[in-house]
Amino acid sequence: MAVVADGIAECQAHWPTVPIVPIVLCGTKGLAEGWTYRHLAAARAWARAQGLEASDRGRIAAPIRQAWERATAPSE
Repeated sequence: MAVVADGIAECQAHWPTVPIVPIVLCGTKGLAEGWTYRHLAAARAWARAQGLEASDRGRIAAPIRQAWERATAPSE
């Protein structure tokens, strides 16, 4: 399961304009936390690739989060 989650997070970080519907299968709190950490790591990696400053820990700044959401939102 972790391999799949890592793959999804990595793909979303590398190709943020390709719509990827989050698939979250969390049977335990540990799996949910793991998915969250990978998702946040992907957002931070995307921000750094865009030349934005993103901290390694803690909350992601609102402007970065909003830019990430716009960039990864599915096209209609």
